[in-house]
Amino acid sequence: MSSSVTRAARPGDVGWWTPTRVAQLVAGALFAAAGLLIAFVPLATEVTETATPGGPVIETVRSTTIVHDIGWDGVIVLVTIPLVLALGPMFASGRWHRRLTILAAAVAGALCFLALASVGMLFLPGLLALVIGAILVATGDRRAARGAQS
Repeated sequence: MSSSVTRAARPGDVGWWTPTRVAQLVAGALFAAAGLLIAFVPLATEVTETATPGGPVIETVRSTTIVHDIGWDGVIVLVTIPLVLALGPMFASGRWHRRLTILAAAVAGALCFLALASVGMLFLPGLLALVIGAILVATGDRRAARGAQS
């Protein structure tokens, strides 16, 4: 005879899907969309000119994707790092969730800044969602602490 005790829901309870985790999920989706864009949309143009003595100059213009430039290995790493930064902290709990969320936003911000000259702009929407999640987790903990003291 086992009895399970369930506690009544409180007004502030939102379960596992907190606004921070929703922001992290949105960031992950935006990072994944940027990764697909990087992998499959031609973002670069390659122009080649060949000339023969006394003959015409032949110009060849070709659009290339980043996969053609750095290969699939590089693209997989380029896409995986932001996804891990966005989705990794979702599965932590307690103070680790808060710390990892803030750390992930800071690292993603630094990486986006370093990559602004190339593909960093594509990751900015995901970074914005991740920063919003970090702000929510940082301010939400303080609000919850103040509410408990009242």
